[in-house]
Amino acid sequence: MLIIEVTNAEINVGIAGSIWKCPVALAIGKVVGRNNCSCSNTRIRIGTNMFEGPPEMDAFIKLFDSGKEVKPFTFTIDETKPLFSTETI
Repeated sequence: MLIIEVTNAEINVGIAGSIWKCPVALAIGKVVGRNNCSCSNTRIRIGTNMFEGPPEMDAFIKLFDSGKEVKPFTFTIDETKPLFSTETI
């Protein structure tokens, strides 16, 4: 289980509207040690694997992208249960 902590550090350097440089993607990349992580409001991509994002991630990204104040939060990803892998498509 990956524990993802979106901190003020990621919030301060994150870029609104960016799937690669939003605070959530930056926090995931820090945990997994790679820079090819991205996320939409509901999905997370780590390398070739796609995961379902938690509801709080959706709410956070909507607020962040609209320029509203956001607070740090934590969530988990079960890296053993991707929705799918692009290697198999």
